[in-house]
Amino acid sequence: KLTTAFHGHRELASKPLFFARVANLVLTASLPTDEDLPSALANAYLERELKEKLLDRQHEPLLSREQLGLLMGELAQEMWSQETRELDLPSVREVADYVLQVEELGDSVQKVVVDRMPTLAFLALNERYARILFEHEVFFFYFLSRSLVTQYLSGHDLRLVLSRSTLPEFVAERVAIELRKEGELSSLSDLQKAFDRLADAGNQYWIRSTQVRENAGLIVLALLREYTAQALDMELRDLTIHAVTLPGGHLRKVILKECRLLDVSIRRVDLTETTFMDCDVSNLTMIEPVVKVGDKGTTLGFRGLNGTDSVSGIVVLEDEVKRVAFAPKEVSSILKQCGAPIVDEIEDAREISDSTMELLNKLMRSYRRTNPVCEDDPNLRGIFANSSWPTVRGLLVKHGLVQEEKRQAGGAAKIFLRRRFLPETLMGGTSKLNCQDSSVAQFWDDLEAEEN
Repeated sequence: KLTTAFHGHRELASKPLFFARVANLVLTASLPTDEDLPSALANAYLERELKEKLLDRQHEPLLSREQLGLLMGELAQEMWSQETRELDLPSVREVADYVLQVEELGDSVQKVVVDRMPTLAFLALNERYARILFEHEVFFFYFLSRSLVTQYLSGHDLRLVLSRSTLPEFVAERVAIELRKEGELSSLSDLQKAFDRLADAGNQYWIRSTQVRENAGLIVLALLREYTAQALDMELRDLTIHAVTLPGGHLRKVILKECRLLDVSIRRVDLTETTFMDCDVSNLTMIEPVVKVGDKGTTLGFRGLNGTDSVSGIVVLEDEVKRVAFAPKEVSSILKQCGAPIVDEIEDAREISDSTMELLNKLMRSYRRTNPVCEDDPNLRGIFANSSWPTVRGLLVKHGLVQEEKRQAGGAAKIFLRRRFLPETLMGGTSKLNCQDSSVAQFWDDLEAEEN
């Protein structure tokens, strides 16, 4: 029974408290079998709370299941807005007062519910700091997603909804699932309607427009995956994705054909099993997308891609190992192998030896993991023992791209080098025409002169 309950949700089985809750409901035959696991668990505990605890003197429920769910959703949204997972007791009571007044419940009911808030299902009390939190993050994510879906269905301004804080990926996934269950993903026209509403939020000028676009993009990714998982026809055709930032996550198994990507930024998204076929793009930028070259890999059938100017770094998955390429010439080669119609040859590429470029690529990969780097790090010996390193190091320091720092680290002071640049900015300097940073350009000019 537990195996059946966790089917399709194996990641949740690794969470002890969550597993225990599900096991308890399975043993008592209280777990609904016609719902996905998070929904089934939430609804089972809502029912138990209403039938066993939140009762009046006649043993009738004080709230409906919808009202209690609304209360939990408002608590989750308040925590999300405040970028915290806990609320002090006065804040909890304010949220409860607001919800119960909107629902037009009597003063006596409001008092009972507010007083019992710290002991309600899904919630826990941090006694040391007198703060309320959700018993498990899965409950927090679930009720936050339900709150967002309710606002979406009610026609709320998504610009306001999505500007509050960074949206967790699990919440975006739940939003897509809940919209599908509400019948909002029954066709490609429904999917386009959702994309358009999210784009409208991103198109409006707003002090937190960047946050809105990233949260909207995270939901777009989840919607594409959810629709693909449920669709009989694997190809998604004639869709327009616009005015969003896709901020990580993945699009594995998604096939987009004859679609349009307009004013879209793809940042570190896993595209290793993604297919774009005959897709028109405009103002598309990609920052370190993850691709796989070869059969059953990435297909980037873009029309209108502005060569390598649109791509800042690219991550290639090879034999389950990722490597990052920043140099425009190498990026161009990888894009072509993935089917991108790159026609512009890089005629302004600098004359730098392959060994020096490999050294710089390794250094950039190290800087992506940590900053600063230590010259005594044995894991980086391949960089600092390279014969080209003294020249590269000297020029990086000379042009202010790295800063030397001395630190006491288990004995004698060691030299650390702190970068003062973005890896993609430095490696973009291999193109003479596209380099906008004067310090980076001077570094590459001097390095080219040293090598020739």
